[in-house]
Amino acid sequence: MIGTISVAGLTVRQAEQKIRDLYDKDFLVNPGVSVNVLKYSDRSVNVVGSIKNAGRVQFPPEKGLTILEAISLAGGHDRLADLKRVKLTRKNETSVVNVDDIVKGGAKDVALEVGDVVFVPERIL
Repeated sequence: MIGTISVAGLTVRQAEQKIRDLYDKDFLVNPGVSVNVLKYSDRSVNVVGSIKNAGRVQFPPEKGLTILEAISLAGGHDRLADLKRVKLTRKNETSVVNVDDIVKGGAKDVALEVGDVVFVPERIL
């Protein structure tokens, strides 16, 4: 009746409301709509370098992910990690993040975006 609609980027509640509005406009009066998510899209970042389990880290469903959480979900850093010079690559731009300051509470944790790459280098001995 309403055809195919896109709900990309919407929460479950927002998708329900969008569908309800489309049905309510032309077909039904005060329709009851329920949406169930079968599978979330792949939302991940890559964490590599001086990490215990380097690789892809998935975002929690319907939540964000910070650089500190991503390192933790990758098993944490190893003993040679240089947390003062962690590199965050986003859309071909690289910035240096001092994760050591974040751990000590001196800096705000950095929110990650889908497709980011976090590289934890080794300390130079």
